[in-house]
Amino acid sequence: MRICPPRGSFRLAAHLAPFLAGASLLLSGASATAQTINLRNPVDIVPPRFLDAPILVPNPNPAVPLAARITLRTDEPSTVELAFKDGQRSWSVLAAPELATQHVVPVLGVRPNRTHLIRVIARDAAGNARYWHTPLQWVTPPVPADFFPPVLLKVREPGLMEPGVTLFSATSSRYDDAYLMMVDDEGQVVWFYRTPDFVGDTRRLSNGSVVPSLFTAGDPQHLDERLRGLLYVLAQHPTFLLR
Repeated sequence: MRICPPRGSFRLAAHLAPFLAGASLLLSGASATAQTINLRNPVDIVPPRFLDAPILVPNPNPAVPLAARITLRTDEPSTVELAFKDGQRSWSVLAAPELATQHVVPVLGVRPNRTHLIRVIARDAAGNARYWHTPLQWVTPPVPADFFPPVLLKVREPGLMEPGVTLFSATSSRYDDAYLMMVDDEGQVVWFYRTPDFVGDTRRLSNGSVVPSLFTAGDPQHLDERLRGLLYVLAQHPTFLLR
């Protein structure tokens, strides 16, 4: 056997190929030309390993029930993808796009009162993927029975939609019945927050936080703003209070 050069690679004479036919290294197309295998940059073909079982924990805050988180650890830096099935739909999201070995992954975009099966996929920098062998199961709670604003889809044109969800506030004439809501591209509620007070304007910050402007009962300034808002609504819709 000729081995040369000694730094970084080696060359095998082609006449040795018949002796290596059953080995893990197979020289194809043996000829008088020696084959070269580079060992300086070996290809990574091993997917990351889960160091422990992924754990799904629903949000303990009853005011925001359609949210959860999954915690997991991998033996090498990985991204995390979640593949969902809810009995009617299936979709995937890149929940943790940054390479890391410890993840706290948000679970969002689920509809109420359904059983969701969630596959957890870890993918390393080379693109090797490892699926956790058992889907996680989460039965999302229904919307509140006492009061929840109905959402009626009138028009849907997917070709004109931007990706993501639609955020808006829904408030009744009673100050304590107010929600921040998100709906998907089919007009289905996928997130809501029952606020302690009347909701005015709502803004989404660049870091993803949602900041509502709340009107506090008993605050003269807030009551004045609510009254002026109600008078404006009545001017536009005289039968508003009769609905």
